[in-house]
Amino acid sequence: MGFLVPERSLARWLGLIPPLIGMAALGAVHLAAPLGPPQAGLLASVAAPSHIESSQPALTFLYLAASRMFGLNETAVHALELAILAAMAGFMAVTLTRHLRHQWVAVLAPLATAGVYYQFVPFQDLAQSGMMACAPLYACLWLATAYWSSPPRRVAGHFFSGVAGAVAALFHPLMGAIPLMIWIIETALARLRDHNRVSCILSQRLLPALVGFIGPVAAVRSFSQWDLSSLPAPAGTPDLDRYAVLTAAPWVLLGLVAIARMRDRIWAHPFWLMVAAWAAIAPVTQAVSIWAAATPFGLLSLAGIDEAMVLLKSRGLSARVATAVVLPAALLAPMPAMAVWVAKARSVPEGVLLLDPEQSRQHRVATDSDYDYAWRDTRFLTKPDAGTGTILICGGPFHYLAIRDFAPRRAMWLEALPPEREAPGWVRLRDELRAKRPAYLFLDQTSRARFLRDTSPDRAWFDGHYELMQQSSAGAWYRPIASVSDMSRVYRTP
Repeated sequence: MGFLVPERSLARWLGLIPPLIGMAALGAVHLAAPLGPPQAGLLASVAAPSHIESSQPALTFLYLAASRMFGLNETAVHALELAILAAMAGFMAVTLTRHLRHQWVAVLAPLATAGVYYQFVPFQDLAQSGMMACAPLYACLWLATAYWSSPPRRVAGHFFSGVAGAVAALFHPLMGAIPLMIWIIETALARLRDHNRVSCILSQRLLPALVGFIGPVAAVRSFSQWDLSSLPAPAGTPDLDRYAVLTAAPWVLLGLVAIARMRDRIWAHPFWLMVAAWAAIAPVTQAVSIWAAATPFGLLSLAGIDEAMVLLKSRGLSARVATAVVLPAALLAPMPAMAVWVAKARSVPEGVLLLDPEQSRQHRVATDSDYDYAWRDTRFLTKPDAGTGTILICGGPFHYLAIRDFAPRRAMWLEALPPEREAPGWVRLRDELRAKRPAYLFLDQTSRARFLRDTSPDRAWFDGHYELMQQSSAGAWYRPIASVSDMSRVYRTP
C-alpha cells in the first residue's frame, strides 16, 4: 500500500471529535489520582531543580514542565499526560488512514489506544514512562515506514525517526530496543524485498536514523549526568484478575484476526509488520509498564476491524451494511471493560472533577494508603503550638506532598540518603541543616537506618542539637533541642 497524502475533509475532522471527547472523558476521572512511590518521588524532586532525579530525563522534564505550567501537584502531571496521549491519538487517527482500507476505522484510534489504557490502568500506575514513551515510538515507526519521494526526504525522515526513538529511550532505556528493532526490520525489508543497494540503505536509512538517535542520547548523557544506576525497580506483572483478562480479550482477538488475515501479505505492509513486532516484544517493556502494551495491541485491533470489513464485503455485503455490522460491534467490544473504569469513576467525588483542591486531596487520601498515612503523620504541624520555619523532608515523598498541601513555602525535600557517606545526598543534608536550620526534620526509614550507623562528627553534632520527637513505621521526626538558640553559630563542618 503506497504512501498517499490523505484528504483532510471537514467531515473527517468532525468525525474525530467524538472519539477524542470519549478518550478525554475516560482520562478525566484520573486527574486527581494519587501517584505511585516512584512518581511521587519524581514530583517531589522537581520542586528543587538542583536535586532533580536524572535516571529518566524525558519523564523528569515532563514533570518539571507540568509543575511549572500548572503547579506542583498530581493534577498537573495527569493533565499533561492526558494532553500528550490525546495528541498522540489524534496524530494516529490522521496518519492511519494511509494504512487502512476503510478510513473511518482510523477515527477509533483514540478509544483503541489511550482509551483502553485509561479503562484498565490503576491510579498508582499512571504517569509512568512506559505509556508516555508510546507517542515518540509511534512517530519513530511512522517516519521509518513512510514513503519518501526523494533521497533527501528519505534521509530527513529517518533522521527524525532516530530523534523520536531517542526521546523514547530517554523515557526509559528499555524503550530504546523498540526503535532499534524497527530500523533493523526496515533495513532488512529494503534489502530483501526491494533489492536496494547496501550503500543506499546505509546512507539513506540506517545511518541517518542512528545519527538522530545517538545525538540526543549522547547530549543528555553529557550535559545532565544521566544516571542509569538509579532507575526505578521493575514493577513486575500487575495482579490481573480473571475478569480483567476476559474483558481485554476482544482487543487481543481483533489483533490476532489482523495478523492472521494479513499473514500472506504483511511483508508488503512494513507498517503493520513493525506494529506486530512492537506488540510481540511487549514483555521486554513490561519492566517499564505493562499498560504501555495497550498502544500496539490497540493499533492491531484497528487493523482487525479493517480486515473484518474486508471479509464481510467479500461475502457479498455492501459497504454500508458491513459498516452497520462492524461499527456497533467495535464500539461494544470495550463495554465489559467499562466496569473497571466505572468502579474507578464512582470513587471520585464530584468536586474532584471540578478540580477542587481540598476534594482532590481527600480523594487521594481515601484511595491510597501512602497518602493517608503521610497525611496523618504530619497533622501535628497544623497545630497552633507547632514551630515555624523550614520543614526538611529526607526521603518520604508522600510526607513532602502532604505538607505541600497546607504549608507549601515551608516544605523542602531531599532524596533518601545513599549508602556512601560522601555521596551528594549526605552533602546536601549537611548543607541544608546549616543553611536552613529547619524547625523539623523527617528521615524516612532507609535514611534513618543509614544515619544511625554514622559515626562521623556530623552525627555527634546532630545528636547535640536535635532530639527525636516521634517515630513510626514510615520514619522519624526530629526537632531542635530547646536549649540551642543559635544553630548557625555552633555548627562545625568536619
